[in-house]
Amino acid sequence: MVEFNNRTDYELPIDRFAELARKAAPEKEELSVAFLSADEIADLNSRYRKKKDPTDVLSFKAGPGLGEVLICPQVVKEEFGDDFLNRMDRVLVHGILHLLGYDHQNDEQEARMKKKEDEILSG
Repeated sequence: MVEFNNRTDYELPIDRFAELARKAAPEKEELSVAFLSADEIADLNSRYRKKKDPTDVLSFKAGPGLGEVLICPQVVKEEFGDDFLNRMDRVLVHGILHLLGYDHQNDEQEARMKKKEDEILSG
């Protein structure tokens, strides 16, 4: 089950994102996706990652089969304005892949994660 909570003023295609989330994580029992303001995500980024600026996405595992992806549309829009929806798709998939154990701490991990993102987004 995928739940969405849009806490922003952005009009977002939730059905599009829900389909993509189910495709990226069909085995996840529960997935929560929330769209937050820059201030909200900056606060969480500071609290959990010790980074003061807002970020595009944060992911949190809440137990086996459970996870939460937090996305800031404002950050995505500022960084990738012309390609906003496609970038939102990628950010969502990226956050879900973190919940599934993917990471990008080195070049090999980054290449593996990018390949998986591309597979999900192209199919």
